[in-house]
Amino acid sequence: MTHVVVTFYARDRKPSDVHVNIRSQELEVSIKLDDGSTFVFERTLFGTVNPDECKTAIERPNIEIKLKKSSTLQWPSLEKKDHIPAAAPVQAPVAENAKRIYPSSSKSKKDWDKIGSTVEEDKLEGEQALNQVFQDIFSKGSEDQRRAMMKSFVESGGTVLSTNWQDVGKGEVKGSAPKGMEMKKWSDRSSS
Repeated sequence: MTHVVVTFYARDRKPSDVHVNIRSQELEVSIKLDDGSTFVFERTLFGTVNPDECKTAIERPNIEIKLKKSSTLQWPSLEKKDHIPAAAPVQAPVAENAKRIYPSSSKSKKDWDKIGSTVEEDKLEGEQALNQVFQDIFSKGSEDQRRAMMKSFVESGGTVLSTNWQDVGKGEVKGSAPKGMEMKKWSDRSSS
């Protein structure tokens, strides 16, 4: 964070109603109120600011003072108090290739990033591998190839799968049962 913003909610103030004095570690603000009294805000800032780079904006609903900090240290509060510890440096973002250390009570250290990168994807086998091949062909195929695959599979009762639309588009695709089995259509099933 390079700025600290201080906002005063005082409606409809004119620039002549507001006086702001910013020094390296002090902020003084006086605002003339509707009843004729003056609101005064004087604080010793937690850290140092660059007075020349600070900005004051007097808007309809509020007065906003944007203080440019001299350093990127994070301030725990606006004003300096004796019981507040010194400002903590803001941590820089961790680079993606930086080595991460994970908390552990173990005496041996494990590089969990290395372990995670060595895990291989599960290899598909059997029917799952075959279905994956068909899905890849279908998803990467042309519109005619997908149409041919759907028509041949449906008309053959799931026994034929073709990607050639010129052959499949000419007529009905006849299915054939595997060896030792009999081919039946769903419409031939008797209701029981």
